[in-house]
Amino acid sequence: MSSIAGDADGLPFVGHALSTAERAALQSSIPLLSARYDTPVRFWGKVLGYKGDYLVAQAMPGGVFGKRFSFFSVDGGTSWRLLDPITEEEAVFCDQLRGVYMGTPTFMYKVRRDIPPEPEPTVAVPDADAALTASREKYGAAEEGAVDGEVEAEEEEEEEDDEQENEEDEEEDEEHHEEQPKKKRPKFMILAVPETVRLAHFIRLHDAACTLVVRGQYVFTPSGGGVSKNSMFAGQPVRYAIKPSCYLRVFHPGKDERNRILYGPTYSSVTDRLSPITDDEPQGVWVVKYDPTASMVTVQNLFFSGSLFWYRPGTNDSGQVYFGNGERDFEVCFLL
Repeated sequence: MSSIAGDADGLPFVGHALSTAERAALQSSIPLLSARYDTPVRFWGKVLGYKGDYLVAQAMPGGVFGKRFSFFSVDGGTSWRLLDPITEEEAVFCDQLRGVYMGTPTFMYKVRRDIPPEPEPTVAVPDADAALTASREKYGAAEEGAVDGEVEAEEEEEEEDDEQENEEDEEEDEEHHEEQPKKKRPKFMILAVPETVRLAHFIRLHDAACTLVVRGQYVFTPSGGGVSKNSMFAGQPVRYAIKPSCYLRVFHPGKDERNRILYGPTYSSVTDRLSPITDDEPQGVWVVKYDPTASMVTVQNLFFSGSLFWYRPGTNDSGQVYFGNGERDFEVCFLL
């Protein structure tokens, strides 16, 4: 690549560009960031905001197919801060957010979430057979002891009179006591996350859906457990580079039968392990264009408006960058 921000070389072909100050800052700050963490760092892209913009860089210690660590800058690429990984609960929260970024890392997004009511207490229904058996035993014993019970009847009546008097006294005491008010239970709660969580969530979504490589750039071991760069790769000619099937999605394994039919006699079991962008849904979400004057192919994803992958046919020179508002275009399905 021609520079530290070489991934952004294709931006002018889609109507965007980094400022001179931003490119100069990236030239000096990214090497320092790479040396600090002892791993290669590349420029990921720019997310536009209302009060400021986010420049994003990524470290990939395990290569294109490995784990990624993202950094963001709000001062034009001079200083960088690490984005913390997000939880699944935060990801669900961020899926509900819409609208432009504020450009302030400490800005808090708040969403109301209703608290479900407490479940009603369950009442155990007695077994009918058991209740019937108990009743038979009770009344059967009462009939047998009817004769003996006449003698004790008077004593029981006296005890019942005493119990009624005690119950009346207790009821009078309870009337004097005021009922305690029931404790109110909240009906909803307010959840809040900073804007950096939303930024990290979008980066993760974009990378999972849009990270591409050129067909033949990488080779896979027969067992499928390892991947390495293809040292024999000399580039794809223009006639193949302008086809969408030439570009593979990194995090989407392909189907062997499908790839055999798609690539025909050029199919290779060690290079064609990934899913091409032609298999993505909805059809037409990927746009491939060729600029003969610059000898460059640009690949854009309309769902992630601002995502760009570029490739120079006949070479190993390619790059990927993002330049947009950091949102997914959910209306693209109605436009295709």
